[in-house]
Amino acid sequence: MQIFNVTISSDAQNDLASIIEYLNKFSPAIGAKYYDLISNKILSLQKMPLRLPVVRDERLTKEQVRWIFAKNYVIFFVADRKTSVVDVKRILYSSMAFDVLL
Repeated sequence: MQIFNVTISSDAQNDLASIIEYLNKFSPAIGAKYYDLISNKILSLQKMPLRLPVVRDERLTKEQVRWIFAKNYVIFFVADRKTSVVDVKRILYSSMAFDVLL
């Protein structure tokens, strides 16, 4: 089985920091829970990231942007089979207009 190296863009790192900062306002336990959830979903991309669907948007489909849910958040990434690299592009709240933000 091919194992992919996962990289996280600065935008995705900022997204995650903002999400956790926001959730910590309600409860540090909730912030920690979501940090673990999102981190584990990102780590799961090491194995078989190409199993996940390509985003249904003309521009993003051409770029082969894929997505995976982490409860109310969507992790957008690109997987390159040739280099065995997954690049996490953004982590956004599921009801956001992602086509504008990606």
